[in-house]
Amino acid sequence: MLLGHGALVRRKAWRDVGGFPHLVSEDLAFAMRLREHGWRGYFAEDVVCFEDFPESVRAFRVRHMKWTRGTSEFLLKEGARLIRSKRISWTEKLDILFPTLGLPLSLFWFLYLVDANLVLGWLYGTSKPITLAVGSAELVFPGWGLDAGFNRIYSTDFLAITLLTFAAPVLVFLVDLAAHPLRLWRFLAKSTTLYASLGPLSFLGVLSYLITRRATFLVTGDKRATSETGGRGQWTLKGALGRLHPDQTLVQAFEVATGLTFAVTALLFFQPATFGLAMAFLLLPALHRLGWDHPLARVAVYVPFTLIVGGLAIGVVSLVQMQTVFFGYGFHF
Repeated sequence: MLLGHGALVRRKAWRDVGGFPHLVSEDLAFAMRLREHGWRGYFAEDVVCFEDFPESVRAFRVRHMKWTRGTSEFLLKEGARLIRSKRISWTEKLDILFPTLGLPLSLFWFLYLVDANLVLGWLYGTSKPITLAVGSAELVFPGWGLDAGFNRIYSTDFLAITLLTFAAPVLVFLVDLAAHPLRLWRFLAKSTTLYASLGPLSFLGVLSYLITRRATFLVTGDKRATSETGGRGQWTLKGALGRLHPDQTLVQAFEVATGLTFAVTALLFFQPATFGLAMAFLLLPALHRLGWDHPLARVAVYVPFTLIVGGLAIGVVSLVQMQTVFFGYGFHF
C-alpha cells in the first residue's frame, strides 16, 4: 500500500490512473488504481525517511478523526471495486482490507462495549450490597451483580481467551521489551491511555460519515479549530455531524458523558477493569486541553492500564478459588 508519504511516484503511473482520486484517503485509492493498471510498488530498503508523530494529543485526535471518516469513505466508495477487481490478487485485497476495516468497525466495538458493560448489567443486574468490616464497624456499599446464571461463563478457557486477546495487539512489544519491564510498563500504560480511549471519538467519526456521507480532510498540524461554520444545513443534525471536530465542546462532552456513565456502572458492579476504561475515556478530552506534559497528566496516564491489569489479575485469583467481590462481571470485556 501507498500511505501517502515517503514515496516517489512515476509521472507516467500517475497519468495512467488519472491522478489522485478525490477522496480524503486518496493514497489508498491511488494505490488500488495503480495495481489495476499493472503498476507495482517496491521498497527502497537503502533509503531512510523520517516523519514526526503528532506533536500534541489534540493533533493526534484531529488526525484520528480524519483517518476514521476518510477510511470509511474509501471502503464505502471503493470497497466493492476493490473486491471485484480481477487484476488485484486476494492477498493484496486482504492486505488493504485488514488494516482499513479496523477504523469503521470501531463503531460496532463501541456499541459492544455499551451493550456488554452497560445494557447487560442494567438488564440482568440485581442488588448485592457489599459489607466491609473494619474493626468493630461495618460499612455497607450499594453494590450490584449479575444474575448467578452468568457464573457459568467464568471458566479457565474463558479467562485464557481473555488474556490472549488482551496480549495479542501488543505481543510484539511484550517480546521486544521483555528485558526492560519498567520501560514496558510505562509504554503499555501510556499507549492504553492514548488508544483505548479513542472509542467514543471513533464512534462519532464513523457515525457522522454514515449519516452525512461526508469526509473532511482535517489538517493534523493546523492549530486552529477547523470545524466548518456557515453554509447550507448549518442548523440541521446532518449539518452538525458533518462539521464534527475534536475541538468542539459537543464532541468532548460526549466523551466525558460516556466516561462518567461507564465509571458509575463500574463502581456499582465493583469492576476495576471497566473503571480503568472509563478513566481513559475521561482522560482523552482532558489531555486534549491540558497536554501530555501537564503535571496531573503525567500521573493520570498510568491509571487506566493499572486498573485494567488489576481487573484481569482479580479474575485469575478468583479462578484459583480465592473469591473476591470484584470478580463476577466485566473484566473480560
